Amino acid sequence: MLFGASQLPRLTDRRRSERRAHVLLAARLCFQAQGFHATSMGDIVKASALSAGAVYGYFKSKEELILAAAEASMLELREEILPILGRDPPPPRDFLRQIQDSVNRISDRGPIDLRRMAVLGWAEAQRNEALRHQLRGHYGEFLKELIRIAEIWHGNGITAGSTPISTASLVMSAIFGFLAQAAIWDALPGTDQDADIGYIIR
Repeated sequence: MLFGASQLPRLTDRRRSERRAHVLLAARLCFQAQGFHATSMGDIVKASALSAGAVYGYFKSKEELILAAAEASMLELREEILPILGRDPPPPRDFLRQIQDSVNRISDRGPIDLRRMAVLGWAEAQRNEALRHQLRGHYGEFLKELIRIAEIWHGNGITAGSTPISTASLVMSAIFGFLAQAAIWDALPGTDQDADIGYIIR
């Protein structure tokens, strides 16, 4: 044996972090292609090109990988949209247009389509209470940002006919709709999206 039990080379923290990210990416690609239920740990092990022991060393179960995949997707989605949530937001129509353009660009980020992962996550959350709780936390924080923006609109008299909370909830519903739509089509055929957006908030 080349190394004794006490002489096995240890991975550095950086290397461990890189390998964990590698396993997670392999899992996300499998989930994206096959869905959560159809993906097995064997599929993930094969996609990672690591040993089963190595994969289980980072994630003890598919459940852990599902939660980690959803967390990564939410953080990346927030990173994509965060620049739009500025302190001086544009009027609602322009704001929604920027959000929609951002959603349509998501597929250009890399191998993970966050639009598809969002839809898969919503479906899984109907049976997975841990994931449901996780998504509620992320969306709750996002809703707070939207309420802050809606308060600015309300203060400027743009959405005087509604409360900031109801406006923010409507905007979030529109964003969810953009994600669901873009997961299937880049744009709904036969619609004038600029005109449609104008009717969402007045």
